[in-house]
Amino acid sequence: MNEMNVTTDEPQLTHCEVLYREQHRAASAIGWRYAVMGIVVIALQFLAGAVLSVAAPDFYINNLGFVSLLLTLVTFGVIGLLLVFLLTRNMNKVQIEKKRMPFGHLILAILISAGFCGVGSIIGVFVHTLLTLPFGGDGSTDISMIMLNSSMWLRILVVGIGAPVIEEIIFRKFLIDRTVMFGEFFAIFLSGIFFGLFHGNFSQFFFATLLGFFFAFIYIKTGNVLYTIILHMVINMTTSVVTTVLAGKYLNAIGDGTTETVMNALATNPLPIVMYLLWIFVLFIICLVGLIVFIVTVVKKKYKLTPVEGGCTKKKTIYVSIFNIGFLLFFAVTLILFANAYVLPALQYILSLEH
Repeated sequence: MNEMNVTTDEPQLTHCEVLYREQHRAASAIGWRYAVMGIVVIALQFLAGAVLSVAAPDFYINNLGFVSLLLTLVTFGVIGLLLVFLLTRNMNKVQIEKKRMPFGHLILAILISAGFCGVGSIIGVFVHTLLTLPFGGDGSTDISMIMLNSSMWLRILVVGIGAPVIEEIIFRKFLIDRTVMFGEFFAIFLSGIFFGLFHGNFSQFFFATLLGFFFAFIYIKTGNVLYTIILHMVINMTTSVVTTVLAGKYLNAIGDGTTETVMNALATNPLPIVMYLLWIFVLFIICLVGLIVFIVTVVKKKYKLTPVEGGCTKKKTIYVSIFNIGFLLFFAVTLILFANAYVLPALQYILSLEH
């Protein structure tokens, strides 16, 4: 019997085509797992809030800041962290080589983080105000009201210490260890966008995403999540603790904000007003310096990602990272948070006008 040569017209996949397929599968795999975590955490928060509002309405209303922070700590910090660990523990992961970060570089990283936070906050406040002002909003956010109406020590514990540790483990350590083998840019993109979306509102989305990208880069280059936890703690302590304390004293001093009240406060008790405005000015300078440092480092090409062989493009990586079942499921889950922040209040405002 003569041997027959079997040929096929199926083209050989290029290196980049194989990589894109792997990135697509990896993004979907991590996406649905984080979506499950999100569903559980959001459901528990809504359920606990509903039960408390019925069982102890006075306590719930009078201690909204305390309840909100405590629920976040329990549902996300404990249950969410455990759930992500269990869901991802069998996924392939790599151990990133640990490298020491010089103290001077850490200080520069803090400045750059402040710059990203400042720019992202300005964009976020603008978008948030644009979406809420037509529906009776005054530019304030639920999270800012929770911060102002909660204990300083609770904010230090939950926002200043707990959140940075938990969020860095979930969105940096767990996520990047399981995606960085498919490219550093791929892992950085997923880490940042997941982190930003999970905040669930536009006032935080932009700065959280920028910081997520930057923290992911730091973790990939150092292999030590402790550095990003420190950066995260500095940002949270500055914004949610120090700034909130000074803002609370400032708001108490100016009262209803009328010209007469403000002038009277400046004449009788100017310290809270001066301290707050001076602090905001200092933060502005720090943010400006941080942006300048970042621009200089980019120009000098200090921040470099390990290149991917074969000419694979970042644009295609972003495309395959987003357009897959897992990522879209995670995105759909976070839409619940965005809808609760914008759609629901808008509907309530429209219905109030009809009545």
